[in-house]
Amino acid sequence: GIAAFLWLAMNGSVDPATIGKSYEMYAIAAVVIGGISMSGGKGKLLGVLFGAMSYNIIDKIIASLGFDALINDTIKGSILLVAVLVQMVVPMLRARFRKISGYCSQKSRLLLRAEDWQETPEQSRKPL
Repeated sequence: GIAAFLWLAMNGSVDPATIGKSYEMYAIAAVVIGGISMSGGKGKLLGVLFGAMSYNIIDKIIASLGFDALINDTIKGSILLVAVLVQMVVPMLRARFRKISGYCSQKSRLLLRAEDWQETPEQSRKPL
């Protein structure tokens, strides 16, 4: 609807065979860089807009530097891979941190309980 009208206004013609060709990477990158979870679809529309603008700006900067198209796609693909890896690693680190912090809080509770049952000096001198 609206996208087709804007495309026609921008280019002056429409070819259904080639329209949107190679824009799949842009769409996926906008979503991933924007913070939408690849495993569950959790995220915000503002993040997707930020991801689309960021990816477009990165594309324009790389193109203005005069790099070859192959290097341009390689750099953009690397950025996309880093974004996906961050989405995979951050939840694992959060889970590990929660596990460690749960263990530490449990250990501190045990230490507090042990302080209530401290030995007297005579009990601590007994041979084992």
